[in-house]
Amino acid sequence: MSAWVPENRIDFHWGDVFLCEPDWSWSVNDLPDLDIWYVAEGVGWIDDGDQRTSIGAGDCLLLRIGGSYESGHDPERPLTLVCVHFDLVGPDGSVLHVPEDKSRPFVRRMGAGAFFRDLLMCAIRCHQDD
Repeated sequence: MSAWVPENRIDFHWGDVFLCEPDWSWSVNDLPDLDIWYVAEGVGWIDDGDQRTSIGAGDCLLLRIGGSYESGHDPERPLTLVCVHFDLVGPDGSVLHVPEDKSRPFVRRMGAGAFFRDLLMCAIRCHQDD
């Protein structure tokens, strides 16, 4: 079994922290890049058109290129999201795509959530300093 994650390059596009307002919702068709979301606070959901998945503080999500998603949250417990947009780039310079069998949003509860959040924040700060 070969890994789909390259040992080559990650192109960081942008990242930020979102303190979502009570009336927040998000929708995208044909996502242009890979996204990592870390849920720092709150309770919400993400839907890929086939399945709605509950998300909450400590969850990490990987959203695929070309995916269509809708997301929302409990206005009484709004989401705080740390988001990073990036591409995986192969040795020939082409953007690599997640294989179809891995196309659903990948959601994982992070055991070391604060550490992972801090890594994403460091990546965001480094990119903003460029």
